Amino acid sequence: MTHDSHSDRAISEALDACRPARLDPEGQDWQQPEVAALANQIAGQARFAEQRERIEAIDSAIAATIVQTAVPAGLADRLLVALRSAAPMQAGGPACGAFELTSTRDEMAEGKNPAAIAFSAAPESKYLRRAGRRTWLVSAAALAVAACLAGILAVFGSSQPMSYEQVIADAKSFDASLPADGWQLLEESQPDPWYSISSSISATRAGWQYVNKFLKRNGVAYQLLSRSRARAVLYVVPLDKVGRPVLEVVGHSLPSRPDTTGGKATAAWTDGQRLWVLVVEGGLREYESFRRPNNIA
Repeated sequence: MTHDSHSDRAISEALDACRPARLDPEGQDWQQPEVAALANQIAGQARFAEQRERIEAIDSAIAATIVQTAVPAGLADRLLVALRSAAPMQAGGPACGAFELTSTRDEMAEGKNPAAIAFSAAPESKYLRRAGRRTWLVSAAALAVAACLAGILAVFGSSQPMSYEQVIADAKSFDASLPADGWQLLEESQPDPWYSISSSISATRAGWQYVNKFLKRNGVAYQLLSRSRARAVLYVVPLDKVGRPVLEVVGHSLPSRPDTTGGKATAAWTDGQRLWVLVVEGGLREYESFRRPNNIA
């Protein structure tokens, strides 16, 4: 390989590694010892000027695309909470390579887009690595957008609501795998009173347990006995939960027509805050034995 080919490769790597003038107006990158000697060779040569313009055009196109990613109000703080809880810590501070979270939050609060934050957060190093600062910046910007989108999904959840039929089907599937050894006696412990039993039903509580990810929500399950000794499980979870699917449940009392497939009678209703799902062992007769007298849906 000739000396010229060595030099051309080094110049190409330098052009790729150094920031464009609009992001480095003082030319600090070109003052690094690894590339300072190449600056004079690049000056005045049209082919290198064209190469630099192509690289800057690519950078600008990437940045313009990323700029279109809007940051929802309040998302910065929510992402920071998640990042702080998940980021590995080392003695003396955050793990190497992590963004400075406080300044990033402030920049997002000021309305800066993820690309601008990623470019401004580039680490200053005495030596330019062969992969290049530009490669790091593009990767960081892409990660910023990915984090933003992931945050949006985590915070706002799916835009597709769950139909009543889906609610019933998912509840029955969850009930089939409910651990039989998880029940706690009410004499020994009590659940949070917010997870109360609906006034639409009449039953004796035989036990309870906390449940996780029931319809993608956390709540309480009660083991119930009706006045005719029919058995059921009543699930109580928050209806409206940020980051969870909307549930299309509109009834405000125990429905008159439960789903009676699979040897169980299942129905759901709400008071606008809590969602109740009753899964009864048996059919319509057993189901009706849980209805409070004079309470007709």
